[in-house]
Amino acid sequence: MCTNFLFNTTSKRIALSHPNYFNLPNRNYDSIPSPSRFEQVGEECGENVPVERCTWFGKRHVQLILLAWGWFLVASVKSFLSITIVAMTDPSASSNPDIPTYNWTNKNLLLSSFYCGYWIPQLFAGWLTTTYLGPKWIYIAAIGSCSFISFLIPTAAVHLGSTGVLICRFLQGCSAGFTGSAMYSFYGNWIPINERNRSVGFVFIGGTLGIICSMFFIGEISASEFGWPLTTLLYGSFGFIWCIVFGIFGHASPDDHPTISTQEKELIRKSAANPVNVNNSRVVPWKRIFSSVCFWALVLAQCGQMYPQYLLSTETSSFLKSVLKMDMLSNGTISALPYICAGVLTYFFGLVSDNIIANGVCSIGGTRKLLLVLGFVVPGLAFILVGYCEPEDSTMAVVLLVVGIGVDYGVNMNGLSVNYIDLAPNHSGPLLGIGNQFSQPFAALAPLTVHFLVTDETDINQWKTVYFIAMGFKALTGMVFIIFGSGSIQPWNQHEQIEDEAGL
Repeated sequence: MCTNFLFNTTSKRIALSHPNYFNLPNRNYDSIPSPSRFEQVGEECGENVPVERCTWFGKRHVQLILLAWGWFLVASVKSFLSITIVAMTDPSASSNPDIPTYNWTNKNLLLSSFYCGYWIPQLFAGWLTTTYLGPKWIYIAAIGSCSFISFLIPTAAVHLGSTGVLICRFLQGCSAGFTGSAMYSFYGNWIPINERNRSVGFVFIGGTLGIICSMFFIGEISASEFGWPLTTLLYGSFGFIWCIVFGIFGHASPDDHPTISTQEKELIRKSAANPVNVNNSRVVPWKRIFSSVCFWALVLAQCGQMYPQYLLSTETSSFLKSVLKMDMLSNGTISALPYICAGVLTYFFGLVSDNIIANGVCSIGGTRKLLLVLGFVVPGLAFILVGYCEPEDSTMAVVLLVVGIGVDYGVNMNGLSVNYIDLAPNHSGPLLGIGNQFSQPFAALAPLTVHFLVTDETDINQWKTVYFIAMGFKALTGMVFIIFGSGSIQPWNQHEQIEDEAGL
């Protein structure tokens, strides 16, 4: 029953895969006749079988599982230092006195270094996914590089101090910067529109689990006799294992998959509006992309989302330790709770969004904007109230963080992140690359803001100032998206319509 609920395709959802859907002027659900539950030969399933048999569990779902595992590793690498840095600078963190610790005062610079590196390759990564190299090997190379560098961090800390760790994290960020565009290219190639929100949400859950594992298990490992160095070795090992598995079972598109059924391939190609052969290099309509108002509204909204989101992911542990006086084990466990909530809410909002759109309750663009409003009001109130919590209010602070981060991540993934695929599934990789190029500096800015504004980590008023700035910026950029954003597929998505822009 559960699987039928998750993957059954209603007649209105099937309408999305109608071959003329993307040639219709308004591209809305109500303008398409609802086909029968049993499609004719050559239309959806290639034979008179229930649509559920084509959509229940197929090769695209295997790809999503592999992508989620990869994103688990990327998110783990992104976030693990925010917990590890506490153990690296606290002699009492481990039960083993021989574990090296350091008296570093530039912790926030170390936390920012990853995001500084993550920002650099974004535009190049977006373009690279459209070449013959394709997203598969880019994804493997990026995660493999991050894994290798993880092995180097303990040695770099011993011989080069904080500078060595900063260099390693910067290089990890450069490598991880290729993963987002590659993953979104997979989305555009593999995901039918009627499964878009839940599929992106499912992969995001992998990242959420990565953050949860970082915050929960790193605290446990760092407090053990093996200490914090073991965490870097584990992440490196898991990354190499994933590279081998994904190299064997991962495929950039349905056209590349050797065993995918004709039925599933046709279903994906038609409902994903992706008539381009992804084995060939694509022409990216750069001029039209850079002149698109709705695209820039999305980029600006992502900038407003990145700042508070990464502020919380990098500084929550320090806030819990310094203001709420929580020890290492409690810190790691409690820091993980908001992301458990985030994973559940991401998939929940994905299911709700898919059903709202498929049943014609609201347009794609309207649904994205409603989620954006929800994603500001609830987290905004929660984070402002956290700024007034004292050590004796630790339970209330944890509840507010759980609700705020959970809703923030859940609606952001279904309101903003998936909008890159809405606008142009054929070019979602380059679009995300551009978006990340402009928004990632705000991720790096988050811990830097704490570095300069929070001179006393035990002062709740200084933390309050940081939270107010983050929420104000998020509100301003969100208003721009509400006014100028769109959920409609753009004309320049179709390859045949942009061939004349080959040099742009």
